Parts: sequence; structure tokens; C-alpha cells
Amino acid sequence: MRGKINNFYLKEKYRMTRTLEKSVISKFNETFGFTVSKTADQYCPIDGLCRENKVLLEIKTQKQNFDDFHTCVIGKDKIDYCRRKYPDWTLYVVWTYDDQSVVYQWNKLDNHFLHPRFGNKKYGFKPHYMVSNNCVKSF
Repeated sequence: MRGKINNFYLKEKYRMTRTLEKSVISKFNETFGFTVSKTADQYCPIDGLCRENKVLLEIKTQKQNFDDFHTCVIGKDKIDYCRRKYPDWTLYVVWTYDDQSVVYQWNKLDNHFLHPRFGNKKYGFKPHYMVSNNCVKSF
């Protein structure tokens, strides 16, 4: 029985995440004038891309308010993947919070504070970049 409950929970969480991603991509396209589309592969490290404008989009969901912490967090592995696979593309990272969404345009030379062991016991401790709340823009 426990397996069926976990499967239902995972399917529901995946459905809700996909719905949120579609709405964020739509709002992002309206705001910035791009035609970013959702990546077809659900396991792709990035959430959306626009080949015409060489734009990548990563969406991070936070279950808290924006002002609860002083930084926005993204895994170093995501940034490394984008820099390696799409070296001359522009990466936008959107963090959705309970009270607002913020966006940051990640440039090739950006070198934010790298926390070497950020995370928890459940998901593990990995290097993450910390982007100051002063660097992001609400949209």
C-alpha cells in the first residue's frame, strides 16, 4: 500500500511542477519577448530553451517567502552543465517563491559565492552558488 501512495504523490507532484513550469515560461516569454519552450525530456537539467535567441531557462521553486533568506540558491552542477553544453548561450534563472517570482540573468563571468557543502541529509550535500537577493529582479 505504501508504494501506491508514494507513486500517487510523485505523479501529483510531477503534474503540479509541470503546470507551474508552463505558467512561469509563459510569463517569462511575455515579459522578455522570447519564445522559450519547455524541454521535451523531463530529466533534462534545464527547464526551457529558445534556439533563435540562444536562451536557456532554469526554474527553481521555493516553498518560502522571498525575504526569508538573503540569497537565492542554485546547484553548481546546473551552471556547469549550461556553461559546458551551451557556452555562448544566455542562462536565465527564475526562482518562484510563495509571495513572488524573481529572475536573474547569469553571465559567463559571474562568480557568486560558492558554498562547498549546501543541502541536507535527504538530498545530499553538494556545491551551490548563492546569489544575493540584491542581484535578482522581480517579475
